[in-house]
Amino acid sequence: HAMTQLASEYHRRGAELRKSIDHELCNLTGAEAALVLSSFEAALNAVFAARTANRELLVADGNAATSAGIDWRRLAARHSAVLRTSAGDAASLAAAVEQGVPLAAIVRSPEAEGLATSGEVSSIAKRSSASFIDVAPLAGVIDPAAHGLQSVETLQERLATGADLVIADGAGLLGGPVCGVIVGKRKLVES
Repeated sequence: HAMTQLASEYHRRGAELRKSIDHELCNLTGAEAALVLSSFEAALNAVFAARTANRELLVADGNAATSAGIDWRRLAARHSAVLRTSAGDAASLAAAVEQGVPLAAIVRSPEAEGLATSGEVSSIAKRSSASFIDVAPLAGVIDPAAHGLQSVETLQERLATGADLVIADGAGLLGGPVCGVIVGKRKLVES
């Protein structure tokens, strides 16, 4: 009954509720700042507009132009970013970075999770002075392995191993309202 009541009362409550949600996300994930937007796509667009507009970015995605329902080419074109892709493993990322072109960001797509770890991508991003953006639609605050399911790297783990920003699908986390979640370094979230 309480769950039904809470779900039926879901509505926008303004700045106070937003501040409370952002604060709770920071507490749960250990992030410096958090932002919740209307959808996962809105979160992707906000980050790309702020971090990669008119600059070059490298997407580690296992050589897929579209992954996890994300059309990287379209997203980059929308923000006038120059898109490069790599196979997603640490060696191909390092080789792509060594080409000498300054990067705004290295983006790890969900398809690259089994290839390059957050720590490896973070190290490569730091060496190239690029932001590390971890796109993790299904990352949450609790590892499902604790409940006998397949392990999924949590938002906290992604931040702890060096991601500057993590973008997650709130509906995938909660099974509830559609939203996009951005957590990470304060200056990047605020931008």
